[in-house]
Amino acid sequence: LISHCSCPCSCSCSCCPAPAPTPAPAPAPAPAPAPAPAPAPAPAPAPACLPPAPALLLLLPLLLSLLLPLLLLLPLLLLLPLLLPLPLPLLLLLLLLLPLPLPLLPAPAPAPAPVPAPAPAPFF
Repeated sequence: LISHCSCPCSCSCSCCPAPAPTPAPAPAPAPAPAPAPAPAPAPAPAPACLPPAPALLLLLPLLLSLLLPLLLLLPLLLLLPLLLPLPLPLLLLLLLLLPLPLPLLPAPAPAPAPVPAPAPAPFF
């Protein structure tokens, strides 16, 4: 707890609306104090401070960015025994083509719009 801060937060005064400086406490064996003026209305309770984030929470995006490629490569690692008989240049070509995003592959041609059949001529 910061001694110069009058707010109830335990982390810092930054969450308090503007802490007023508190006067130094009177010594304990003080004579009868003079009647104090009416206390000011209590300010609204300060927002609760969030505890500092644990280190693991801060490292979570880094861990995810490291683990996601490994999860994507897991099926390839399972297929590796099947790919071993392939020659080395073909394996290298497959590894080079693997990171390419799917939109680079040719998209299928859109189906032509159906032509409406002509209306039959009225019979007279």
